[in-house]
Amino acid sequence: MPRDARQYACRSGEIRLARMIRRLNPKIMVAIVKSIGVNVRRAQDGAGWSGPYLELPYPGRWHRQRIEFERRLVPLLREMLVRSPIPPK
Repeated sequence: MPRDARQYACRSGEIRLARMIRRLNPKIMVAIVKSIGVNVRRAQDGAGWSGPYLELPYPGRWHRQRIEFERRLVPLLREMLVRSPIPPK
């Protein structure tokens, strides 16, 4: 997809994403493709959402990106689990 078309698609999806954020009210949000970070932040603002938020590189292609992905995400998930542990089944 050409760059302009990608940017248009991301920008036009912000309103829908803001509605989903408002409806779901997540405890944490992680954008797994850094290039959409600005769109996600605008949607968060539109939804009036605040909370823990990370922008991470897609972990699949380069070893360095996989290491950064894990180094930043795992501690946050551990912290979130300590705050609200998953109840046993």
